[in-house]
Amino acid sequence: MAEDYLKDNYKLRKLRLILHNLLLEKVSLRDLITILEVVGDHFEEIEKIDLIAEYVRMTLAKQICWNYLDQELLLKAINLNLNLEKKLLQSIEELPKPALRISQEEAQNLV
Repeated sequence: MAEDYLKDNYKLRKLRLILHNLLLEKVSLRDLITILEVVGDHFEEIEKIDLIAEYVRMTLAKQICWNYLDQELLLKAINLNLNLEKKLLQSIEELPKPALRISQEEAQNLV
């Protein structure tokens, strides 16, 4: 499988972008074999780098969450009101990078 990436510069560049995005999110690349398998399974969607990275995050969910457990092995989380979650999702604009477009007042209320 690794040979497929090394032979094709286009695939190799896309793979590098996916790995770079994961590292920016502090996702460990320790399980590179699993990451390559997930990327390979979804390679037809290679234009959607963020989508493939999301598939990798879903596959590595336990590993990712493990880093955020407290001393009692609990994962602390905040639940959002469903209406607020929908509003935030609708406020995402796809620019060169996704950005949340809400007013300063809305951001203050959220905090």
